[in-house]
Amino acid sequence: MTRTSWISTLLRDRTLQLPGLRRMSPCLQIIVAVIMPLVLCVYVPLTRAQPGFVSIDCGSSTTYNDTNGITWVPDTGYTFTGRNYAPNPKTTNPLDSLRYFPENRDKNCYVLPATPNNFYMVRVSFLYPDFLNSSFCLEMEAQLAANITFQANSLTIPQVYEAYLSATSDTIYVCLARSTTTDVPFISSLELRPLDTNNMYQILAQGNYLYNDYHANFGSATPLIRYPYDPYDRTWQNNIPGVNPNSTQLAINTTSSVVVDFNHWNKVPEIVMQTADSWPKGESVTITTSFLPDYNKNYYIAFDFAEISPQAESQSRIFSLALNGKTVWNSINVALDRGMYMADEYYFDDIMLNSTGSFELSADPTSQLGPILNALELFVLTDPAPNRTFPTDGKPSPPLCTLQIVRRD
Repeated sequence: MTRTSWISTLLRDRTLQLPGLRRMSPCLQIIVAVIMPLVLCVYVPLTRAQPGFVSIDCGSSTTYNDTNGITWVPDTGYTFTGRNYAPNPKTTNPLDSLRYFPENRDKNCYVLPATPNNFYMVRVSFLYPDFLNSSFCLEMEAQLAANITFQANSLTIPQVYEAYLSATSDTIYVCLARSTTTDVPFISSLELRPLDTNNMYQILAQGNYLYNDYHANFGSATPLIRYPYDPYDRTWQNNIPGVNPNSTQLAINTTSSVVVDFNHWNKVPEIVMQTADSWPKGESVTITTSFLPDYNKNYYIAFDFAEISPQAESQSRIFSLALNGKTVWNSINVALDRGMYMADEYYFDDIMLNSTGSFELSADPTSQLGPILNALELFVLTDPAPNRTFPTDGKPSPPLCTLQIVRRD
């Protein structure tokens, strides 16, 4: 039921009317009927903002809203070990505080609420404190997400890791495991974001995990886009390494609405699809994969297109897509296949990439315009996760620091 229809029902159905409403005079009933929707329109969005979001400022003792309107809470109740560190006074930057774990424990875990079989994105951020000796493992649901190491030249740059997964129970474990007995793990912030289980990243239903490398937003002048423009709070960057520097790409944009419907599975936000890079007729664009941190791994790749150039209303834009030198899709014509200002998506869920890999968009000889690209998503694809608990005691599994599912900064 929509908010509008619910309000109408509230004012029409006697079983839902406010106490005393039916005893009001006709004039007063009209006034209430006019004002009540205005009150609800203000109240309902506030209660429905960030549905299902969990945003934990680790080490903090206060609750606050950041500049994006996201509500951050302390980690009390999500973990029961460790010590807090926060500046005084605390700012509204979730990275300026942390929780560290000096105890003699192999593993320290956060427990997040979840719905079984629903899809989630888990984001973990670390900003190095100079008083700790840290080298440790990050695990999500018994999968080794990363070996965390810090170098002297990157101590002021936060390290951020994202995992996309399907919950196997009503909780999700995010754990920090020591690499050696002298290490002190820590964490700056932890975020849980629900995804659209019916449409987005359907390979998660098979038990695979996706570890994020890039959400690329082509043609945009905005360095970073996230919530509220993306309701799933993914981070879209307006540059990606590896694009052929000699190509003559042209940034284009539109203020017209771009339809992102059921044909566009991963629901790239409309603001991202309203910009694109295009290339001249007869020119190909190559994106090399030498920038990827994980070589010789399987990747999930999604290419997103929307025809937003008025030129395409009278001129054809037809191109092919090749991965690692092999054409995987011919005769892509977004304006013809989907229509103007309609988002389309091509994804590949098991592509091996290494330092010599590449993506290439090439215009068809008959095309009057060159290729176009609005967005690109790259994820490391893992095998289905092992069971996270011992079969007898139900406790989180032991550290998995020896697994070679490793992402380095």
